Amino acid sequence: FRRVLFRSPMASSFLRSVILPALAHTEPGVRQGAVRALGLACVLSVAASTQFLPLLAHALAVDVLPVRRA
Repeated sequence: FRRVLFRSPMASSFLRSVILPALAHTEPGVRQGAVRALGLACVLSVAASTQFLPLLAHALAVDVLPVRRA
């Protein structure tokens, strides 16, 4: 069962296929962009924020400084 995160299927697809995999990338610059994009997605959708805020909190706690500043 997939939760509807956005009204646009394209936005949900982009989140799942590009942004979330980028969070696991080895390059900090890629992770920084992914954290910023995920944060913006959470601002746009209550469902996304309830699902992904723990992930953002984890990135804030354990990642390198430039990623935490994103």
